[in-house]
Amino acid sequence: MFDLSAINFIDDTSRKNNYSFVGLQHNAKSGKIDFYLPIGFEEFPRDSFEATKELFLGLYKIFKKFQKNKIKNRDGNINAQGGFEFQSEDNETIVLYSKINMFDTILDEFDEMEIYAFDVKRTSSDYIDFGKLDRHIDRAWFLEDDIIYLDDMEIQKDVLAFTTAELIEMFCYIYTDIKKALDDDEDIAEHIISLGTNFKEKHLTYDSSLFDEDSFEITRDILKERLDIIDKKSRLKDSVYDKYYEAIYTFLYDNPFFEGDDDIYWGIDNFAFVWEELCQSYVFKHYKNDVLYADYEEEANLTLNDHTRMYTKKADKESYPFKVTYGDEVKYLYPDLVSDNVLTLTKNKYMGNYKLLIKKKNWEKYEKKLIRFYKTNWQFGYGCIDKSNIAISSKDSKDDYFNQVSRDNDYEALRSFIRIIDYKYKIKSDIDKKDKIKQKFYELAYGKDKVIENKFILPTYKNNDLLVYECKELDNGFCMEYWNMKILFEEYLDD
Repeated sequence: MFDLSAINFIDDTSRKNNYSFVGLQHNAKSGKIDFYLPIGFEEFPRDSFEATKELFLGLYKIFKKFQKNKIKNRDGNINAQGGFEFQSEDNETIVLYSKINMFDTILDEFDEMEIYAFDVKRTSSDYIDFGKLDRHIDRAWFLEDDIIYLDDMEIQKDVLAFTTAELIEMFCYIYTDIKKALDDDEDIAEHIISLGTNFKEKHLTYDSSLFDEDSFEITRDILKERLDIIDKKSRLKDSVYDKYYEAIYTFLYDNPFFEGDDDIYWGIDNFAFVWEELCQSYVFKHYKNDVLYADYEEEANLTLNDHTRMYTKKADKESYPFKVTYGDEVKYLYPDLVSDNVLTLTKNKYMGNYKLLIKKKNWEKYEKKLIRFYKTNWQFGYGCIDKSNIAISSKDSKDDYFNQVSRDNDYEALRSFIRIIDYKYKIKSDIDKKDKIKQKFYELAYGKDKVIENKFILPTYKNNDLLVYECKELDNGFCMEYWNMKILFEEYLDD
């Protein structure tokens, strides 16, 4: 068990190596725990215990789900150190250490039927078997009127059952507290909750929790004290006792992380793969109909070679455009996302929940280029309308953007365009020529007669409910957006 308030944060500005690592790592020099934040988390509120707890628990659940998806798709295996390994497209080995001793030794050892069976056995042992009174006659008190009195405390009891009972109650308390922290307590059986509540009422206070800033330390200390008392009182210890004692002891005392190859840590050594899945999951959850092609195993319906499966709207290998042919040999290309869109505008209004977004000071720049439109509920898209067909209004806009569209004639304009997206787990300055050349290859492969936008999506953190930030034009027809990982985390886990 470790104190979330004592974590040392490492972000883009302070990390030297481990550029792509996200997770917790033991710092041998300081003796503290370093929390390597994802790229773009400069605005994360580090002084907030609740925000730190939410991020830590969120990443724990995200890593678990990510690993589960990989296993489901038969894309990886568990290594000797307990880490999950999978291969990148460049045959790079990526390792995810998603297990944490402080959680998994409790969650993995939980056996509802075993606990229930033991509790039934314990409850029934409180009753005296009057058919066996003769076996206790030597410890009886003989009173007047031929009354025999047996003091309950003098009847031989199973000391193991007494100590193991409290041990199991403590285990159930820790288990329910962890499940509550993970927002996964809806299906906990009533008798498990009752056993945990028994322990809490005997030894803790109403608001005690292992995940509360004010009560964490004293709760942990009381649990350690009670575990020590239980162990000293236990004269007999069977496999049930040993199982739950070891789980609780590991939770309270052992290093909270499993060992990796280089150091003791928890996390993933290349968060870019998680970043891509977060983005793809959001797109397919809300806008699957807009997707033409996607490098996303969860929705894949077309196998292009022995290793890569893509989602395509037509599920037709012959019509798949992203490929290069050398004689009989075909080299397939795998863009992250390719989407289609249709924009319809009529006089004096905009339709389909679209929003025009044009910087006032840069209007001339857009004279013969694409005009950017964004859906108000997601802010995603471009229009293909030129300046001669658009009049701009809404001069009272509070920001630097116009937010209304009117036309100077009565006819509708209908335009379609293609968007090729690359989810980049980078900061803006690290987007290089190689990244842009790759996008241009996708553009050329798709066809010269198409209106195509190349876009990079980069990570950021904002403590609000907006997804898209800082839509910027880059050189040579590229553009860039930042997506808020706070929203992506929430959406990924809300299935």
